[in-house]
Amino acid sequence: MRLAYLNLTTTNHNGRSHSILSKIDQQARIAKELGLPFDFYWLPGKTHPGDDRYTHLNILPVGGNTLPIVRWRQCRALKKLMRRYDRALLRHPLIDPVLFLCLKNRERMILEHHTKEKEELKVTGDIRLVFEITLGGSWIRSFHALTAVTPEIVDYEVHRSGFSGPTGFFPNSIDLDNQSAPRETADDRADTPLQIIMVSTYFTPWQGLDRILDQISTAGSLPPFDLHLVGRLSPELESRCKNFCQITLHGTLDSEQVWNLYRNMDLGVGSLTISRKGLTQATPLKVREYLAAGLPVVLGYHDPAIPQDFPYVLYQEQFDFAKMLEFAQTHRQTPGAAIREAARPHIDARAITQRLYDFCTTA
Repeated sequence: MRLAYLNLTTTNHNGRSHSILSKIDQQARIAKELGLPFDFYWLPGKTHPGDDRYTHLNILPVGGNTLPIVRWRQCRALKKLMRRYDRALLRHPLIDPVLFLCLKNRERMILEHHTKEKEELKVTGDIRLVFEITLGGSWIRSFHALTAVTPEIVDYEVHRSGFSGPTGFFPNSIDLDNQSAPRETADDRADTPLQIIMVSTYFTPWQGLDRILDQISTAGSLPPFDLHLVGRLSPELESRCKNFCQITLHGTLDSEQVWNLYRNMDLGVGSLTISRKGLTQATPLKVREYLAAGLPVVLGYHDPAIPQDFPYVLYQEQFDFAKMLEFAQTHRQTPGAAIREAARPHIDARAITQRLYDFCTTA
């Protein structure tokens, strides 16, 4: 059975959708290597410099200068595309009236969710919240099946829509066999400041960077540390960070530059306050990248793909910066290769991509 993956992100201006597109590009490559009849498509309004890096993804610009026109052209293009496929997996694009009225073949599509949409839109103040409230439930019910990256999101989507069809949980994953080598321990760094890294395309409120800054400000004696921040910050957060000599702002880096940083790090920091958008679970790609690089990780939520007793992840319901540093020190001499291999059964993309294909074609 032929399956298509459909992404309707309208633009990648300034790389704002890089993490999404990188994930899909990786899935496309893995599906091809596994020999699956599973093709991946992105239909933006137009492309931007650097979009050609996604070499395994079929990029089909539809044109259009406004969101309604882009959406209408995406729907028209998908109608033609679906003549070639038995089923399709659609990354939930946030509903709007054009999609609601014009997207055809939903009875042959599976909807993929990555967040609690209404809660996130409330946090960001996005006007599209009104469409999710008024149209979201009936939109979801019109699809053949739905999937999400956590069981919590599956339950949320079923509850808000009354969906009664097949459902599945498929966490985000990473292709471990095509990553750079994990970090190596360095005895000559044993007495140097702990190196902590936090990566985000954009430091949204649910990343929790403000909690770190608050605790650095109020903590007493702490072990020496350096905190490296990779990604874009709001002007307010950037101003606060510049008050601390321990913090280095790297801005936006490409993947090779980030991996070069990982080689000298001792700990990766995941999201600390995703409760701000109504979540208690997540399976983000950056955490899989930390583990692939051989870094222990601290999280402010439960990752349902990783066991609660996994030794290289520190779960903190109440964030404690001092305990985070203590955890980093504990594993400073743990070989990166040991951390990567311990994480492999929980984060590797090959088995998860195969399971996703099987669900979409048999559900």
